[in-house]
Amino acid sequence: MSILTNIHVWLILSCLQVVYSQTLEDSCTRVSLESLNTRILFDTSSLVCSNVWSSEGFVLRAGEAGPNLWSFVLSAPNTNSYVAIGFSPDGGMIGSTAVVGWLAADGSAIMRRYFLGGKNPSQVLPDQGTLQVMPNTSSIMLFSSRMLLAFQLVTYQPSSQLLFAVGSSNNPVPRPPNFQLSIHRDKISIEFDYESG
Repeated sequence: MSILTNIHVWLILSCLQVVYSQTLEDSCTRVSLESLNTRILFDTSSLVCSNVWSSEGFVLRAGEAGPNLWSFVLSAPNTNSYVAIGFSPDGGMIGSTAVVGWLAADGSAIMRRYFLGGKNPSQVLPDQGTLQVMPNTSSIMLFSSRMLLAFQLVTYQPSSQLLFAVGSSNNPVPRPPNFQLSIHRDKISIEFDYESG
């Protein structure tokens, strides 16, 4: 009987480990992108990592991939809304360019670039901005309960003034034909060190 009890306890512990691994939060010390390298379309091994927005669980991995080419992987909880990273000339929203990702109602993953021309949603313009996203390197995926936005920018040096935002699950995600963003639920502005994170 003790063998059956030991097997039963082992099975329960195994199940708990599976549940725990499915809800594991991302952090720079606990989660590696190696298992996702087949889905991320560029090398992630040399990216620096930083917990850029602890209260929202945003983790950014970034680094120079080559001359005038920079790689980014933003990891954030899937909140059934959009997540965004913006590159600001001065730390403010207006005049920035953002990369925004979300899951559409049909389950498809969408990532778009936006020019942040003002604080009114009509001034946030899709497929515009000063940054050039490298073609055929972008991907967005779900990993456990997190959304990952992976992309590369063609630039000599990306801005160190970064913006992060998360949309409200009470507002619809952007939809065709205009892909208008709703006002964010929360936002933060930071200065990012590309050498150390």
